[in-house]
Amino acid sequence: AKRFVSFAMIRTNIKPSPIGIAIIVFVLVGISYLYFRGPAREAKNPHGKILVSRLLSAAIDLAERGGRVVVDVRNEGTGNMDEKVKGITKEGKKELVTKGDMMSHRAIVRGLLKAFPDVNFVSEEHEVEHELDVDTPNMNREEVVSLAGRGPDSVPISKVSVWIDPLDATQEYEENLLQYVTVMICIAVGDEPVAAVIREPNFDDKSLPGKTSWAWVGHGTSKGMSETVKEAKKKLKENSEMNFIVSRSHAGHVEESAKQAYGSKIKITPAGGSGHKVLQVVRGNADAYVHVTCIKKWDICAGDAILRAVGGKMTKLNGDSILYSTKSGPYNDGGILAALENHGEVEGKFKDLIKSGKIEVSPCKHS
Repeated sequence: AKRFVSFAMIRTNIKPSPIGIAIIVFVLVGISYLYFRGPAREAKNPHGKILVSRLLSAAIDLAERGGRVVVDVRNEGTGNMDEKVKGITKEGKKELVTKGDMMSHRAIVRGLLKAFPDVNFVSEEHEVEHELDVDTPNMNREEVVSLAGRGPDSVPISKVSVWIDPLDATQEYEENLLQYVTVMICIAVGDEPVAAVIREPNFDDKSLPGKTSWAWVGHGTSKGMSETVKEAKKKLKENSEMNFIVSRSHAGHVEESAKQAYGSKIKITPAGGSGHKVLQVVRGNADAYVHVTCIKKWDICAGDAILRAVGGKMTKLNGDSILYSTKSGPYNDGGILAALENHGEVEGKFKDLIKSGKIEVSPCKHS
C-alpha cells in the first residue's frame, strides 16, 4: 500500500534551525536594502542605458549645490580663497584656481559619481574622488521628468559625456566681479550637447536663491525661458546697431574685426565668464558672443545646449560644428560664434575675414 505523508505531519516533524532563521533574515534584509536603495543610484552597467531626464534632474540639483558652495567660500573673505596659478594661457594670462573652484568641484563630482558611477565626465578641476559621503542628488524633478515623453530619453551610457565647469569666471570671482560667475553642467550624447544647466549664484543676499537656467534640446526649458527668448527676439529686432559681447581680455581685437565686418555701427560689451555671455545672448542683451582664442569645452557646452534648445546656434567662428564627446578632447580650436538670431549672417561676415587673413583665430596649445 502506498503511504501518504500529510503537510501537517511534515510541519510537525521539522524543527526550526537558528542558523536557518539567521540566513533567511539576512537574505530578506539584503533584498530590502537593495530594493530601497535602488532609486538612489544607477546600476553599475557601463554597457547599459541611462535616462537623460534623471541625469539632467541630478545636474540641476548639483549645479545649485555648487552655486551655494562658491557663495559660502566668497563670503568667508578674500583671505580664505586659497588662490593658485594652475597654468598660463597662450596669451600669457594666468589660469587661476581657488578654494571656491575646488569645493564646488567636489560637491558636484562626488554627487554625480554617487548617483551615476559609470558616467563619463570631464571637469575643469582635477582631484582623485575617494569620498562619496554626500547626499544623492534629486534624479526625479517633476518639471524635467514630465518632459520625457516629448522625445528620446533613454540613451547608451557609453555615449554620454558630462562636462562640468564648477566655477566659470574664476578671475572675476577673485576680483569680486561676481555678476559674471556661473556654475555649469552639460550633458552630451556622442558629439551633440543635449541638455544643460547654468546656475547664477546670488552673492548679494544669502536669503534669496540664485537663478537656474536649464534646457533639454527637443524637450523643453526651465520655467520662463521661452518668454525670455520671445522678448529677446523683439529686443534684437529693435536694435539699430550690432552688439557683440566678448571676453574682457581681448575686447579690442574683436572690436577691430567687427568694425571690418559691420562698419562703425557696432557696440562691444566686454564681460567675464562664457556662461554669463551666452545668457546675455539668450536674453537679448547682445546680438552675438564672439571669441577668437582657445577655449575649453566645459566653458561652452552648456551654453551651446541651451542655445540649441531655444532656436539659437553656437559654432566655431568659421561655422564648423563643435564636437563634445570626451574622445574629441577638451580643447576647442577655431574660436566661437554664438547667436540667438542671424547666426548665418554673422558667420558669413567673419568667415570672409578669416579667409582674407584680416582676423586670426588663435589655436590652442595642446598639452
